[in-house]
Amino acid sequence: DAQQLFVRPLDGTEARPLPGTRGAQVPVISADGKWVAFWADGAIRKVPLAGGPALAVAEEAWFPEGMDWGASGLLVFHGVGETIWAVRAGSKPEAVTTLREGELYHLTPHLLPGDSVVLFTVRKRRFTSGDEAVVAQVLASGERKLLLPNATDARYLPTGQLLFMRQGTLFAVPFDPARLEVKGEPVALLGG
Repeated sequence: DAQQLFVRPLDGTEARPLPGTRGAQVPVISADGKWVAFWADGAIRKVPLAGGPALAVAEEAWFPEGMDWGASGLLVFHGVGETIWAVRAGSKPEAVTTLREGELYHLTPHLLPGDSVVLFTVRKRRFTSGDEAVVAQVLASGERKLLLPNATDARYLPTGQLLFMRQGTLFAVPFDPARLEVKGEPVALLGG
């Protein structure tokens, strides 16, 4: 009678409930494929996919509108103050973005390879579309670069493209993660 996470091998047909994940939302798998982090009961927790006790990662966390877990163990999420936060095992979460004039919130974070740059969506109004933008921010310096206007929820693919949403349509565009540069024009992949 409660929402929880289930695990099913891609080559199997049976799913098994994952203990310790009652009420879990916004799941994200660790880069090594051994853990899943999730939000439940006002905190971000993690649990081994093989089973075991759930461990607290960030107590008193807002419901995150997006999380990502990098290869170095860095977990980024939308958090308190409507900004992007980061946490590593054994440390306290820290805000990594700051709202600028006219911005309401930052959400849907995604780490680029190397875990030194985070992509996220900047929203300037609530309940509208067309005013959001995808930006990249270098974590060490805080330097920020606009990548895509009128876009949201960008994800980098190892094949060298960014996938993103624009007003209900999924787009792809070539992207250079070393220079943080979009190359060419976006191509619509799937509408609706």
